[in-house]
Amino acid sequence: MSWQSRRLFLLSGTSASLFGLQASAQQSDWGRMFEDSFDETQTGIDAAEDVLAALERQFNGRFGVSAVNLATGYTLTHRGDERFAMCSTFKWMLAALILKEVELGKLSLEQAVRFTAADMVPYAPVTEKALDRGSLTIAELCEGTVQLSDNPAANLLLELIGGPDGFTSRLREDGEVVTRLDRWEPELNENADGDVRDTTSPNAMVSLMGFYIFGAGLEPASRQQLRDWMIGTSTGLNKLRKGIPSDWVAGDKTGTATNDQSNDVAFAYRAEDPENPILIASYLNVPEPMSDEVSLLHARIGDMVMDALA
Repeated sequence: MSWQSRRLFLLSGTSASLFGLQASAQQSDWGRMFEDSFDETQTGIDAAEDVLAALERQFNGRFGVSAVNLATGYTLTHRGDERFAMCSTFKWMLAALILKEVELGKLSLEQAVRFTAADMVPYAPVTEKALDRGSLTIAELCEGTVQLSDNPAANLLLELIGGPDGFTSRLREDGEVVTRLDRWEPELNENADGDVRDTTSPNAMVSLMGFYIFGAGLEPASRQQLRDWMIGTSTGLNKLRKGIPSDWVAGDKTGTATNDQSNDVAFAYRAEDPENPILIASYLNVPEPMSDEVSLLHARIGDMVMDALA
């Protein structure tokens, strides 16, 4: 599952049909209109990429942004192939891999997973409340992991697939060669300079979103469940989703490290066209990653992407 050049369409069927239309109509008025529209869209993409570079300098950071409109194949990237710490953005993928195990009959969403105080690590808004009960279902753990970023819930789910090594090996089986998970929560948020552990690239992340949330990586019912969990996420409402028009359906997963990393990955689609989304990955290595200013920066990126690609 490779990421093609940002100047090529991602979907071979779409690209073939569009390039065929362009060639056959090249001498017609319609063909000239198509080319004008193509040039206008590309100009908007180029302008957005220039703004990203300027914002990066302004914020004294390193920005990784990748986005694609799956209906048109247009893409927008800035440092798309560079590595960034995933932080909690890995959690939507964890839920996807759990759903795949459910499809294979190895797990059940109704299956109870037991835990104790010994399993608790910092940031446990869901599991801490269930300590007296001593268990949550896999579905409840997935929901808590994706929607509220509960760290013990993520660790409990990781245990079900063989830990970080099991997470990475499943991605490799599906053809993903960039993204890797090496540690558990909360150590995976270290974000040390030059450390490739627990990293992805924006381009890889967008490809994974296309594969698992909107493509062949999961069966339709599982894809819908994953979308629903991400749509119900509350941690990123002031980030990418704030820049997405309110009449679009959107879902996301955030991730933050106090050591200069703020991330958000999102999808957005028109309610009447759910299979043709825009996918966005925004990885910002910046001072004060938990500030309102950085959240607004994600929102601005979301707005720019939608303006350029929608």
